[in-house]
Amino acid sequence: MAQHLQLRAPHEALGLETPITRYHPSHRSFPGHLPDIAYWPGDAVRKVDSDGFISFKNRSLRIGKAFRRQAGRLARYRWPMASST
Repeated sequence: MAQHLQLRAPHEALGLETPITRYHPSHRSFPGHLPDIAYWPGDAVRKVDSDGFISFKNRSLRIGKAFRRQAGRLARYRWPMASST
């Protein structure tokens, strides 16, 4: 019921048009399987567990449940040096 109202109720941000009048399906197709990601040799690659955490250097780091069961590369970020001018 709530979803029905959200699609058919006028919305101020749409000039009081309904969201359903603005909807159109994407022309791009979504592939059934995404290719594996290639990592550089020596990269620290970790898989996020079902609770959204990874383990790195004996520490548990929260990555987020949105990334469950996904692999990711850990990289050291080097902040740009401040200019001395």
